Amino acid sequence: MSTTRKTILIFIDWFDPAYKAGGPVVSIRNLALALQSEVSFFIYTGNREYQSGEELDVAPNKWVTYDENIKVHYASKVSSKSISEVLQTVLPDIVYLNGMFSWSFSILPLINARRLKIKVILAPRGMLSKGSLGVKSMKKKVFLIVMKSLYVYKNVKFHATSRQEEQDVLSHFGQGSSICFAQNLPRTHETEATPIPKERSELNMILVGRIAAEKNILNAIKVLKGSPSGVKLDIYGPVYDAKYKKQCELEIKELNLEDRIKFMGSISPDRLEIAFKKYQVFMLPSSGENYGHAIIEAMFSGLPVIISDQTPWRNLSQNKAGYDIAVENLSAYKKAIDTFYGMGQAEFKEWSENARQYAISNTENPEILEQNRDLFSLS
Repeated sequence: MSTTRKTILIFIDWFDPAYKAGGPVVSIRNLALALQSEVSFFIYTGNREYQSGEELDVAPNKWVTYDENIKVHYASKVSSKSISEVLQTVLPDIVYLNGMFSWSFSILPLINARRLKIKVILAPRGMLSKGSLGVKSMKKKVFLIVMKSLYVYKNVKFHATSRQEEQDVLSHFGQGSSICFAQNLPRTHETEATPIPKERSELNMILVGRIAAEKNILNAIKVLKGSPSGVKLDIYGPVYDAKYKKQCELEIKELNLEDRIKFMGSISPDRLEIAFKKYQVFMLPSSGENYGHAIIEAMFSGLPVIISDQTPWRNLSQNKAGYDIAVENLSAYKKAIDTFYGMGQAEFKEWSENARQYAISNTENPEILEQNRDLFSLS
């Protein structure tokens, strides 16, 4: 174990109490809380909520204590000068970046850290996946070409949180890329799974994710066409793409599913565990999830999941924990829904318990903590 406490400066667009940006906020919170006994964390972030632009209820433009060894700076404005000043004030051993395309919280910090010869670790956070690059693809491709041609990522260590992301980094930056594989750390769970009881010929499902094309919510809606009236789906998440949501609403109306599919708005992580208690199955046929915190949280709550095969959570049906299905295989999604719809409480309880056990065995593993310690050379 390292005997010298390191200082790590994290740059991320949004941080707690902001929550609508989803997974990255949760990932950084869990990481900092798990390693703060060994590391002094400084988190530089914005003071507004994702998408809405609403100001957070925080003290802006100064360092505030978040936890014992975690300080957060909620900036109202960001410039190259302010980034440089933060770097020279904190004097971090490591700068840890989240995401590829943010000018204020990824590109400017990277350029300034390189100028000051500070070690940089960059977590792409799924932004190099096919699903992510398919949105505004031309701008992103041009950006990556320019950044690589200028050698901006030279000597940067990439943090891959899944084996697929490891391959994505190699694909874009070459076989010589410096990559450290470390899975995301889950939050600790002390409560037992409590999904609502399951009767035959009923199914209450929940979907949690940004209202955006890459989450394939439209496919989730289409899958319910022709399904029994006892199948219901509530959709939680911030609206990232208003046009896409409108398209989904039109599809719901056209299929006469208004009484069975509802948009419920955004939900904070601390309310999610309570919300899961009203449902039996989690569904998310997304085109790609680098981790999928909502998926694993659902399984911790005892909800079997119906998800795509583009996440780290695989072999679900073999474990009787759910189904991981090819993105466009709508008939397989329908079959999975029918299977759960027809289950009585005894059979469903087995799947519910298996889902929770799957989550525990795949996340509550000391090796994952060691992977994250190795990421920052703490071992």
